[in-house]
Amino acid sequence: MNTLVPSSSLLLAALCVSSSVLAVEPPRADDNTKPAVAPPGPAAFPKPHRFTLDPTQPGAKGAPLEVLLVERHEAPALVFHLLVPGGASLERRGGDKALPAGTGGLCGQVMLEGTQKHQGAALSESLERIGASLDVTVGDDAASVTGRVLSTGLDRFLTLMAEVIFEPQFGEHEIESLRERYRAALENQETDPKAIGNRVLGRLLYPDSDVYSSPGLTLATVDAITKADLRAFHARGFRLGGAKLIVVGDVTAKALKNALERTLGAKVVGEAAPWLADAPAGEDNAGCHVVDRPGSVQSTIFVANRAVKRADKAYTALVVANQALGGSGSSRLFQQLREKEGLTYGVYSAMEPRRRGGEWLVRMQVRNEKTEQALAGISREIEKFKRDGLSADELAANVRYIAGTFALSIESPSSVAYRIASAELNGLPADEWQTYGKRLGAVTPAEAVAAAREQFAKQGFLTLVVGSVEATQAALMKACGKLVQRDSMGKELKKLK
Repeated sequence: MNTLVPSSSLLLAALCVSSSVLAVEPPRADDNTKPAVAPPGPAAFPKPHRFTLDPTQPGAKGAPLEVLLVERHEAPALVFHLLVPGGASLERRGGDKALPAGTGGLCGQVMLEGTQKHQGAALSESLERIGASLDVTVGDDAASVTGRVLSTGLDRFLTLMAEVIFEPQFGEHEIESLRERYRAALENQETDPKAIGNRVLGRLLYPDSDVYSSPGLTLATVDAITKADLRAFHARGFRLGGAKLIVVGDVTAKALKNALERTLGAKVVGEAAPWLADAPAGEDNAGCHVVDRPGSVQSTIFVANRAVKRADKAYTALVVANQALGGSGSSRLFQQLREKEGLTYGVYSAMEPRRRGGEWLVRMQVRNEKTEQALAGISREIEKFKRDGLSADELAANVRYIAGTFALSIESPSSVAYRIASAELNGLPADEWQTYGKRLGAVTPAEAVAAAREQFAKQGFLTLVVGSVEATQAALMKACGKLVQRDSMGKELKKLK
């Protein structure tokens, strides 16, 4: 899991320190009670207009570019989100050889450092002159080119975006400058227990052969990636044929299509990489794992499990269950472990849904001497959730919170574009966001708890602590009975007794 390159990375959930947490209890008689408050109606999410941009170059072969447009004329501005399948997975496929981990993320940033026609600072200056911004990110499953511009600068923006995508400079000075900046960031990560934990979790939850286990750019690879590697990834990872372009803002479909044909039509050639199949199961790493930070006075605790992919039918019910268990300051985990027991400043659960899989995670930081109590508390709250389920009132309150947060999140054009891109990335139905509120309101207490119980039963949970081995070894052995010490990259060092 790449922690340097932005991705959809909020994790859900919580779970337990031993396989005993996985036992399934029968539902209570009142578990099918509908919410006591009227469920929210569908959020007013706009339906995008779809059309395709076919290659304008004679004899060009490949798939068309699909365009999804939401017209919003209240402000003279436009938001763009180009989604190209493949992403960091193309470091391992699509060419003659595998590329070093993090090549995709570094490539995306180098592309912003200048083009053949606008070298160095000339690119950023040209964007500023038309009131525009542009960014390139490479996630595990897809690359994204995002930006915004005043509607009067549409053609100029698309021309500059095309330059960034197809004519990056890859200048030696710019590459070395980025290396230096990344080195500093990576060195800081080596002192950040949360960054270390997120990186190690990917290694524990997914097989080494899958991109979801990749650490992304590291101190070892930042200097190993060559200019040739960057060019190789660029050739694999940025093809318009088969990609999706989401546009939200002040433009009509006719005007947008004409502008795209003038600026990008000749670039629609080839075809983006096919989506990968679901992530395979990794090694069963249930039990406790520790990354030693000698002298640390705090333990950073992660309790995690593989979760359903974003398109799974159980996802909406799991979102509701997670919200009640650990999704906010009013959740059970926070109220018990923070407010009542005073173990931590904050404890939350979250789910990171992906196209091919996902993770369910609870994270908290405690003083070393409170590690055992914290682990016991997490396990206890999950067992209580499984045993007692959700009342209709508790479910209704959490559904209202999720629906309200969703409604607020789609007020801006950039948020609307992001939601549409997320649906395309994860293979969701065309009406996913139009019906989201209705589906939330239809979840019953029984469905939420059943989805969580099924999730808990998928695979043994693992507990990861980033902290002092000396101070936490006894507590971890008591919690799990099995303890493995790992380095900061997730490699096994030894089994502890």
